[in-house]
Amino acid sequence: MGVILFLPFVGPLAELMMKLTSSPGFQVANVHTLFNLAIAALFVPFVSHFARFLEIIVPEKKEASADIAPKYLDESLFSTPEVAIGMASKEIMHISDHVTDMTKQVYPLFKTYDPDLAEQIHQKENHIDLLSTATNKYLTHLLRQPLTRDEFNKTMGLVHIVRDFEYIGDVIEKNILYKAESKYVNNLDFSTEGHTDIYTMHTKIVELTHMVNTALATNSCVMAERAKTLQEDIVDLEFRLRMSILPGCKREPMKLRIPALFIWMLSMPILE
Repeated sequence: MGVILFLPFVGPLAELMMKLTSSPGFQVANVHTLFNLAIAALFVPFVSHFARFLEIIVPEKKEASADIAPKYLDESLFSTPEVAIGMASKEIMHISDHVTDMTKQVYPLFKTYDPDLAEQIHQKENHIDLLSTATNKYLTHLLRQPLTRDEFNKTMGLVHIVRDFEYIGDVIEKNILYKAESKYVNNLDFSTEGHTDIYTMHTKIVELTHMVNTALATNSCVMAERAKTLQEDIVDLEFRLRMSILPGCKREPMKLRIPALFIWMLSMPILE
């Protein structure tokens, strides 16, 4: 538009530049500078109107993390450590809900890769990071308060739990998402038996996640023991599946990538 506005003045402007300097290079530079200054001065009165127009046609993208914030952390409770520890425990349950949601989505993503589902998992991991950082900061400040030995031990235990939940989220987002995408991009797939085995493993891990969450929420030693027993079963299942896959790899080395991906899938970390 600026070029069109300047077309009627090309002739007079060229004569003016030749009077100012005989160097073609300086003439071009002067015209370029004058053109930019004139266009800028011409459009300055319309900047605010143009900005509003851009806001209408290109609305600001709302950050998903803006809606995610700790629900239960209150530093005013530090004077009563037992209550503060209880609220931190509730916040950790908030984190565990996101971890459970991520874990549930792993097998569906491997079965049929969906970019939207992958993005949902990625967003969940961002939420876990945000909540974990806030909770760790809260617990660190709480540890600086006068605590009894029992309160100190409880707080340190919560710090370790937050670390484990954050680690699980990182593994799913950074490793499993990448493996699922690689499987899709390289057009790989598991056999029917492979899908069945992964589904069985995934179901047990989701069940374990629910058991751990229930044990945390109810402070139940019985449920904690059940979770420990289930974890041992999962470790045993992983070992047996690994052993059943390796002979097939030796017989059909060209298909190694698929069993290798399958084995990696079975290496998903288990919360201890």
